[in-house]
Order: sequence, then C-alpha cells, then structure tokens
Amino acid sequence: MEKWSKHASDLSNLKVFGCTSYVHVNEEGVKGYRLWNLDTRKCVISKDMVFNESEMLGLAKDGESSSGGEVDKETSNIGIEDNPGKNVTHEEHHNTEVIQEQVDEVVDRIDEEVVNIDNLHDYNLAPDRERRQPKALNLELHQLDIKMTFLHGDFEEEIYMAQPEGYVRGAKRSTFDLCVYYKELSNGEFIYLLLYVDDMLIACKHMDEIDNLKKLISSKFDMKDLEEVKKILGIDILRDKENQEIFVSQRKYIEKVLERFNMGGANPVITPLAPHFNMGGFAMDPKKAASSYRCHEHERSSLLQFKQSFVIHESDSAYSKVSSWNGSKDCCMWEGIDCDEDTGYVIGLDLSSSHLFGSINSSSSLFRLVHLRSLNLAHNDFNRSEIPAGGLVHLSKLTYLNLSESVFYGEVPLLEISHLSMLSSLDLSESHYLTLNGSKLISLIHNLTNIKQLLLSDANIDMPIADILENLANYSSSLTTLDLAHCGLYGEFPGLVFNLPKLQYLDLNSNYQLRGSLPDFNSSSTLTHLKVAYTGISGMLPASVGNLGQLIVLQISDNKLSGHIPSSIGNLSLLTTLDLSDNNLEGEIPSSFYQLKNLESLDLSRNWLSVVDLEMFVSLKNLSFLFLSYNNLSVISSFTRSNTNTTIAQLKILELDSCKLTNFPEFLRNQTKLSELTLSNNSIQGLIPISVFNMSVETLGYLDLGYNSLTGFDDQSAVLFNPRSKLEHLYLNNNKLKGSLPVPPPSISDYDVSNNALEGEIPPLFCNLTLLGDLYLFDNSFSGKLPPCLINLSTLYILQLEGNHFGGTIPDTWTNKCNIRAMILSENQFEGGLPRSLVNCTGLEILDVGNNQINDTFPFWSATLPELKVLVLRSNKFSGAIRDPDPYQNKSRAIFPMLHIIDLSHNSFSGPLPHSYFQKWDAMKVFKDQEEPAYLAITITNKGASREYLGIQTSLNLLDVSSNRFEGEIPELIGDLIGLHSINFSNNFLTGHIPSSLRNLSKLEALDLSYNNLSGQIPQQLALLNFLEIFNVAHNNLTGPIPHGQQFDTFLDSSYEGNAGLCGKPLSEECGNSKDSPPPSSIVEEEEETGTALEFGWKPVVIGYGCGLVIGIVVGHFVIHRRSVWFVYTFRIRPPK
Repeated sequence: MEKWSKHASDLSNLKVFGCTSYVHVNEEGVKGYRLWNLDTRKCVISKDMVFNESEMLGLAKDGESSSGGEVDKETSNIGIEDNPGKNVTHEEHHNTEVIQEQVDEVVDRIDEEVVNIDNLHDYNLAPDRERRQPKALNLELHQLDIKMTFLHGDFEEEIYMAQPEGYVRGAKRSTFDLCVYYKELSNGEFIYLLLYVDDMLIACKHMDEIDNLKKLISSKFDMKDLEEVKKILGIDILRDKENQEIFVSQRKYIEKVLERFNMGGANPVITPLAPHFNMGGFAMDPKKAASSYRCHEHERSSLLQFKQSFVIHESDSAYSKVSSWNGSKDCCMWEGIDCDEDTGYVIGLDLSSSHLFGSINSSSSLFRLVHLRSLNLAHNDFNRSEIPAGGLVHLSKLTYLNLSESVFYGEVPLLEISHLSMLSSLDLSESHYLTLNGSKLISLIHNLTNIKQLLLSDANIDMPIADILENLANYSSSLTTLDLAHCGLYGEFPGLVFNLPKLQYLDLNSNYQLRGSLPDFNSSSTLTHLKVAYTGISGMLPASVGNLGQLIVLQISDNKLSGHIPSSIGNLSLLTTLDLSDNNLEGEIPSSFYQLKNLESLDLSRNWLSVVDLEMFVSLKNLSFLFLSYNNLSVISSFTRSNTNTTIAQLKILELDSCKLTNFPEFLRNQTKLSELTLSNNSIQGLIPISVFNMSVETLGYLDLGYNSLTGFDDQSAVLFNPRSKLEHLYLNNNKLKGSLPVPPPSISDYDVSNNALEGEIPPLFCNLTLLGDLYLFDNSFSGKLPPCLINLSTLYILQLEGNHFGGTIPDTWTNKCNIRAMILSENQFEGGLPRSLVNCTGLEILDVGNNQINDTFPFWSATLPELKVLVLRSNKFSGAIRDPDPYQNKSRAIFPMLHIIDLSHNSFSGPLPHSYFQKWDAMKVFKDQEEPAYLAITITNKGASREYLGIQTSLNLLDVSSNRFEGEIPELIGDLIGLHSINFSNNFLTGHIPSSLRNLSKLEALDLSYNNLSGQIPQQLALLNFLEIFNVAHNNLTGPIPHGQQFDTFLDSSYEGNAGLCGKPLSEECGNSKDSPPPSSIVEEEEETGTALEFGWKPVVIGYGCGLVIGIVVGHFVIHRRSVWFVYTFRIRPPK
C-alpha cells in the first residue's frame, strides 16, 4: 500500500490483538521475525524465514523499517503500557524489501481495480476528511456473496468487471480505502459497503437499512446472503458485542498451509511486532479470539478438572495448549476449545501434542462435555491406561475422534465406539500397545456407515485382510482414508478395496504376511496415496497403474515385484513420490519417467535395472531425492563442464552406491543444496576433488565414499577442516588412502577411515572435535599413543582402533561424563594395566583389548558395569586367580548382569574356574530366541584357519577361558548357563569328571575340553545336544564308551585322540565284548511326554572343524550399529537394513 499510495503507513492507531503466528526452525543461520510474547514479555526470534537475496533487485538500507523508522541494530525497546520502563534486548532485526517486479505487479492490480470501480457513475467522491481518532460504533456487519456466473459466464476472480448501473445509489467512495463506500442516512448515521471482488460487507447500526440494501443488490445480482459475517477472504471475523470488540484471524488458513508442508507440529508463538511499535493497554488472549457466547460454567469447571488430572511436561521447546486454561470465565477463548456460536456449548476439544501425562478413566470430567463433536487427544502420554469405554458412550455426538500415538494400552473398546453412529473420522494410529478384536472390528464397520477416515496403523489386529476389506467395500461407501499399516494382517491381497468409490488414501505398509499380486486398476479411481511396502506382494506391476491419474504418492517398496516397469507410469502427472525400491524389477528405466514433472522423490534402489544416463532426469525440475543404489545398474553421466547450463535439479539426497561409477559425476559441481550424498561400492579411483566438499559446503551433512579406490585429496587441508562445513557423517572406509590421518571439520559426528593405508599419530586437532561420536580407525598403520583429550570427549560413543600399531598405556582419565558404548583396541601394542576409571563409563557395552601387551590382573571392578555385554581380554599378559567379586555373597548384587560373551583365552590366569561368576551371569541363563540388532563379527579359528561370521546376534553366548593355567574341577553349575552356544576350556589343568549337567545346554554348538587332565567317562546324555557341531575332548584321561547317535555320529576320531581308555566309534577300539549302548531318548521326546516340547530358533553358524577351537572376537564394521542416515523424510519409509 505504501508503494501504491506514495505515502508511508501511519501506525499510530494500529492495535495488535495477539493473533497467532508460527515458528518452525529447521536450520540455523537464517533470518526471521521478532515475536513478542505477551505472557513472558520477552522477545522471541524466528529463524525460519529464508530470503533469496540473489534474486532481489533492491534491498532495504540497514536499520530502515517499512515506515521509515530507525532501528538500532543491536537493541530495540518495546514498550508495554502497564510496564513502560521495561526494555528488551534482542538480536538484530533484518529488513528485506519484496522483489521489485512483484511490487509493480501489485500496484498494477490495485490501479486496475480502482479504474473499474470508478466506472460506477452513481458514485461521487467525498472531499478528503481530516484524519480522526477511530471510534467503536458497534455496527451490525453482514456479508454477501455474488455468484459470478450470473454476470458474463465463468471467469477467474482476478478479472474485475465494471458493476452495472443501479448497484448502489447515492454512495461515496472513501479516500482512505478505495474499496469502501458509504452513504449518510436521514438520521445522520451511515451505512457502509465494502467490496472485495465477489464478496462484500455491509455495516450499519440498523438491520432494516441493511435489509433494504440487500434487496436492492439482490435485484441486480444472483446473490447468496451469508448473514452476519464470519469469514471473508480466508480471514475469520469474530465479535464480542457486549464489549464492543471485533477480532480478525487467519489461523485456519495458516494451519492449512502448515499441513500442506508437513509442518502441522509447529508450535504457535506470539505476533511479530515492528521494532518501533508500542503495544496498547488492551490485548486479548493470543491463542483464541472471542466468541459471541461465553461458555457454560459446568463445562468450564469440567475442563479445569480435566487439566488438573494430568502432569504437564512443558519446557521452553514444548508448548501445551492447556497452559492458556486459567481463571478466565470464558473457556471458549482457551486454546484448543471450540464452542458453538449459538449455544456456547463446547463442541470441539483439540489437545493434541499438549504434553499431557497420566491416566484417563471413564469417570473423567472430560465425558461431561456431552455436546462434543470433535475430540483430539493425539500425541500425549496416557501411561498405558485403557481407552475409557464407559466414558466414550456419553459422547454420542462425536464425528471426529483422534487418540493416535497416545500410549493407550489393551483392547480397543470397539463395541462402545461403534455406538458413536455419527462418527466420520476415527484415528487410533501409531498405538503400539493396542489390540483390536477381529469380530468387533467387523461390527464397528457395520455400524459406522458414515465413516470417512479410518486410521488404525500399528494396532495389533492379526486377522485376514480380506475380512476387513470386503466388509468395508460393502458398508463404507463414503470411506476416503484407510490406514492399516503394520497391523499384522495376512492372507491374499484383495483387489476389492480399490472398488471403494471415494477412496483416496490407502496404507497397508508392513503387513509382512500378505501375499498375492496387484489387481488391474480402474481409470475411475480416486486414489491419491497408495502405500503397500513390506507386504510380500509378487508378480508384475500392472500397466493399468497408469490409470491412477490422481495418484500423488506410490510406494510399493520391499516386495517381490518382478518384470519391467510399465511405461504407463508416465501418465501419473501428479505424482510427487515414487518408491519401487527393494524388488526384483529389471530392464531399462522407461523414458516416460521424465514426463513426471511434479516428481520430488524417486527411489529405484535394490533392483536389477540396467543402464541409466543421469541426463535423463534434467526435465524433472522438482526432483529433490534420487535413490538408484544397488541395481545391476551402470549409471553414466554425459554432463561435461561445457554444458553446465543443462543439469539436474538441485537435489537434497542423492544415493548412487554400487552403480559402477568410475569417476565423480561432473554435474555434482552444480549441486549446492545436497544434504546427503552416497557413492560407495563403486570403482572411483584417484584423488577426491575439492569440489565434492565445496559444492554444498553449508548443507551437506552425510557423505559416504567408502569401498572405492580413492588414494587421497586434491587439497587435504582445504577439503576437510573447513569451519563452514556442516558435515556430520563422513565415511571414507575401504579405500586406498595414504599418508596421515585427515582431520574432519568441527561439525563431524561419525568418522570412518577404516581399512586404508593411513599412518602416523592421531593429530592434536582431533581434540577440537567436540561433537565427535563414532570414530573408526581400524585396519590402518597408525602408531603412537592415544591423546588423553580424545578420551575426555563426552560425546565419544564408539572408539574402534583395532589392527594398528598404537602403543603406550591406555589413558586413565575417564570421568562420569563418559558416554562411550564400545571401545575396541585389539591388535595393537598397548601396555600397562586396564584403566580403572572405565568404571565411570556405565553405558559401556563392549570392551575389547585382545592381542596387546597389557599386564594386569582380572578387572573385577568391571563386574558392576550394568550394560557390559562383551569382555575380550585374550592374548595379553593377564595373570593371577580370578578373585571373587562379592566375597560376602550378597545375592542381590548384580555381577556382569548383561555379559554374554567373555574371552579370557591365551593369558596366564590361574586357580580354579570362577564358580561365583558362573552363578551371577544372568544373561547366559536365559534363551534369547528373538533376534536383536546385530553388532558383532565373530572370528572362529582352528589350527591357523580363521573364519569370520558377520552379523552375529546379541543372543549369542560365548565362554572362552582356553590356554590359561586354570585347575580344579568344572563345576556342575555350568549347566545353569543354558543360553550358552560355545564353551572352550581347552589347554588348562582341569581335573575331575565332565559334568553331566552340560546336557542342559540345549543350544550348545561348540564344546572344547581338550588338553586337560579330565577323567571318567563322557556323559551319555551329551548325545542329546542336537545343535552340537564341534566336540573335542582330545588329550585327557577319559575312559569308557563314546556316546553315539545324532551329532556324535558325525565327529571324527581326532576329537577323542590322546585318551587311551576311550572306546567305540569312531575309534577302532571296541568297548569289550558288549555292543554300543543305545542312545538316550531325546530331550524333546522327554519334554513331549510332559507336554512341553522345546522349540529352538538358533541357526548353527559353525560347522565341525575338529580340535583346538579358539574363539576370538573381532568387532566388525557395523559395531553396535552404524547410525542411520541423519534425517528421515516423511515420504520415505524404510527401516534400517
């Protein structure tokens, strides 16, 4: 307006009533608004406004506001009338003019409208009046909507038409607002007409005058009378006539914008204020405009009682809507409350993401709000309480119910919910602790015939999918949204669901036991979102998929699709997300892909697709995410430096792993917005160009160049240690890098240069990496001592240094701020003792110092580490007896409570086996059939031959004390460790008998007792160990018959050599004049007789090698787990592989 009127705006009478604005901070360093918080009287800085200054033709001068006021760059004072002396200091206020062409366009539009209105000849302009103080007239305000088709046919709203003669008589146009006309009445009062394209407002004190003007206008136009104004141009208008107040709000429009851009979780803050603005004494609640009616006292009391029944987990970054619920009499003004404008009853309650914690039951005051039509309690924590069935039945008027992700527990009261016959939207999604009874769910479908949205993802339904979808097809013709992801559904995939006439959103992801193929799709389909990933669907992707012309998201990843991608997919012109990854698709990528002009994300990774030229993606200007990794794909790039004007769109994520690349694609030089780039498992050779790091220096957070043939950098110092860099995850492992250790930028969190030819010491600059979490330096030629400052990094999470030449003592400076989970220092030259200060690292899970020169006694102090799972001390100079960690036999004290792998082999430990420890190793006393995330690689060595097993589960239990000086008997309580998979007691001085209790170790796969002084017979019950693959008792003093049957019939005679008294197969020595005794009945048979058959899920990983078993631990490339990509986009659903 300033540009058009040629005058600065006068803000002297401007009042800001606290309308809601939103702040969504997604990255640092961007400019934004200053926002004044009425409650805290502090200034909040928004940093979510990104300005493209490179395209602007003019910028505002520093310190100049739009109204010409001066702004102090450092501080500004914002006065409040009830606290006039209070100053607020805050950050610099940034001003940026709009682009000049846009300003000119706006000016032209306004001029055009003014010219058209001037054509109304019945209007006479009044002389310019002196500016006066605005007065509150408390006028009636009504709205009309003109049907544009009555004039000259259909046309867009931005085309303005001259109004016909007689439209308004005797009115004058305001000189302050050329869209406002007014007429003086006979009694000296005025009636006002405000024109806004096809909408108009009429304001007057007298309704009869308003009705007369309506009749006049109706005689000239096909008009709809909207009566008292509630909304115009997307702006809500609310009035409090009693207090003569009017409020305007664009809240609903803003919420729609936020929802469109997946920012629905943004927190509201207070209105931005100009830096020179002084707020008046009146200010309403910023979170809710006034209603025409005040709420009822009993409902206000019920709401306050409901609030008081919860703990509110609120912080500076967490906002709860109930914070605005206070002593105000009108609860209709509270955040999250919607009242009926005629009756004042509460009809809507939205407390989503309000940080409520506590239980809720059927007697809750919530259920006294019997007029509720909409109830949203999503994203809170109801502490695993049951959904209050008895209370819900009182809310018979509900049309919308959302209890998603609210930590409810137990069976969903579907029968009670099914009585809510008016319900059109039911959302119980992301409720991992809920179960749904199948028959009751069918009843619910039958009763809720008006249902439009049914979201039940993550609930445990466990029934055939056909039963649900067939009933929906018969009873729910109005259904538009169906979300049954991860519900345990099984059976044949029914095409019947696609016959639902109004279905737009279908999500069946992660129902792993579905089978069948996709049906032929009808061209009349209204589907916009189709998600059937991780469902076991097989067959071909039908060509009829091109009939889904309304489709926006298509996700069929992680299935068994085969054949070619149909070219008809190019017909999906509205498609923004296409994910066909992890299938068996083959052939070429259809050229029709490049007709998908709206495509933002394309994932074709992990298929068998052939050659693709990246230049084919040039036409996809909206493409931001491209995943082509792990195909039978040869990715070529015909881009050269000479055709840089033709390039791929600015990508955010690019994954080209295992794409047979031989060099860095040239088009990367022009990529400035990449946040993730992966080029691993290719054949890229030579030096890494500096452009790879500089192309997106301020956005690139994840870079994987592992498994190539890279030898170094163009300019190592300029490339890596760049303070501007935002790089957090850098993987250069399994290359041919030489020279000293490159120092990454200060922003680094995960750094992997393992399996290279790097050498030298760890540079002192590593002490400045205060964000470093995971450091992988293994399998290089590094030397020197560990810098103590590296140990002092409180962020250090994984330290993996095995296979180098590090020496000296391990720093003993671990503090209680230690967060390390895995420390793998094996195969180096460390000396001295283990650092006792490691006892402060209570989160330590893996401690591996094998194959060093450490001289110490057993670290009994480590027994109290609550999370320690793996302890490897093998091949050092440890000595002495393993003393009792708990001499007072305190049974309640935990000793190695989580330990399931211990390797003490090849040391000089002496004395008896640690009986007291056997009693305390609780983690080895249980079966762990359910596989947990793998984090170990186990190397099993026999006579110099080693075999490495990757991906060993945490359920693996190993005990190795071989090649020491232990003496005495093997305790019978070894049989209590029923979770053990491998025992190695070889090469010691053990005596006595082999314990018969070993038969209890039903999952045992390897047992090596060779090279001891054991006597007596081999217990016949050991033949019951069905999983036993390695058995070695060579070189002892054993006598009697060798057990036979099942696994024992597979062992070679080398397993028994050196025992003169043994007889029976496979030895040539027969057992006297008696035949071999029959094998004992199996454990399973015995258990079946008692009705409790055992079921074992362990898959053997070791095949019988004979004697001399040595189990070593080598923590592999995926120690614990390599952290997933540092961010996940909502439309890309893929669990870690």
